[in-house]
Amino acid sequence: VRCVSRCVSRCVSRCVSRTGFAVCVPYRVVCVPYRVRKGIVRSQRKDSDSMSPRKADSREFRDLMGHFCTGVTIVTGSHRGAPWGFTAQSFVALSLDPELVAVCPAKGSDSWPSIQRSGAFCVNFLKESQADLSNRFAKTGIDKFADTDWTARVTGSPVLSEAIAFVDCSLVREVDAGDHTIAIGKVEDIGLFDPGATPLLFYGGSYRAIAQSTEKL
Repeated sequence: VRCVSRCVSRCVSRCVSRTGFAVCVPYRVVCVPYRVRKGIVRSQRKDSDSMSPRKADSREFRDLMGHFCTGVTIVTGSHRGAPWGFTAQSFVALSLDPELVAVCPAKGSDSWPSIQRSGAFCVNFLKESQADLSNRFAKTGIDKFADTDWTARVTGSPVLSEAIAFVDCSLVREVDAGDHTIAIGKVEDIGLFDPGATPLLFYGGSYRAIAQSTEKL
C-alpha cells in the first residue's frame, strides 16, 4: 500500500499494512490504498464540476430576484419648493445606533437628482389599498402629487398622510452600486399613522397582500 507518502502529513512512521488498509499511529488516521483513493478523488471532482457556478443573464437574474418578497414605499423630497417622489422597493434599515436607513434609486431616475440636491428624503410605507398610488409614482412626466394629501415635517420632504408610516431623513452619504445608487439617510423624524393596516407587498412581478390568519407562528 502506498501509504506513507499519501497519508496525512502528521501521520509519520509506524504504518502497518495487512489487508489493503493501513492504520497509522499515533493519530489513527485510516489510509485507503492509493488506487481506491484516486478513484474517490476523481468521482468527487466530477461531482464538483456538475455544481460549477454559472452566470445568469440580466433577465434571468431579475426574474429570480422577483421571488424575494418586499414591501413598497414612496420616497419623497422637496427642491426649490416643488415636491418630488418615486416608488421604491429597495429600502432597508441599516443601523439602530445611530439610526440609519438606505434606499436605492436607479441612476436613470428623473426624481432622485432633485431629491439629492435637497439633502433629505422621506420614505413612506404603503398599505394594501395604495397600489394605484404606487403605480402613479412609478411613472414619469406626470403630476405625481395630484390629489395626494401630504405635509412637510422636519426636513421639508413630503410626508404622505395616508401612508402606514414614514421615516424622514437627512442624506448623509451615497455609494455607487452599478446602475443604482445606495443613498444612506440619518433618521430625523418618524411617524406611525395606521399600525393596523395591511402593507402593500410586491412578489413575482405583481402586488400581493398578507393572508389573514388567526394561527400564531
